[in-house]
Amino acid sequence: MTEPEENHASIRLAVGQPASGEQLSVDEQGQIAINGVLHKHASMIDVSDKQVVASAFTIGPPPDDVAAWAVSWTTSLRPPHLGANQLCARAKRDPHRSARILRSFTVVDLIPPSDVPGLTIIGPDTPVDRGGAVSFSLAGVHPHDVAQVLDSVGVAVRAGHHCAKPVCDRFGIPATTRASFYLYTTRDEVDALVRGLDEVRKVFG
Repeated sequence: MTEPEENHASIRLAVGQPASGEQLSVDEQGQIAINGVLHKHASMIDVSDKQVVASAFTIGPPPDDVAAWAVSWTTSLRPPHLGANQLCARAKRDPHRSARILRSFTVVDLIPPSDVPGLTIIGPDTPVDRGGAVSFSLAGVHPHDVAQVLDSVGVAVRAGHHCAKPVCDRFGIPATTRASFYLYTTRDEVDALVRGLDEVRKVFG
């Protein structure tokens, strides 16, 4: 059961972005910006969206249209999924005075994935006669380095010979990176992989 909202008069917690029902687009890191205000003598606890929690805040002066009793707060959070989301912002002034605000909003991804230069698919490049495991190489970058950068942006892949060292020898490559797809893989997850490969290119030039 969802806990009810509360907002002690001495805290005056407010969420500016997202507004109720607002549509927010993720940035290149898959995150959204969240901000609001609260009383300057109160403090933020966290902002959460299901299991994803943000607890690092930047505190600044209040917006021009807000009185001097307030401060602004900002944070960023990677939503657990696209579509309908609900965040919970929490603040406190002391153990007996707290605030809890719920906000429903929609997350979209408007960043088009780009073509990745230097990407080579190992094996058939069409979905005919192949399974959902796709091995690939990125020119000039070792597969283990590709996997490490992808892991840093939340994309899980495997790197190595994949029990097929003779095949790697046949193609003259040290190893490959392998991404696995199945019926439950979403287009958003595929786009995240492509953006992750863009990040690999930025790291290794």
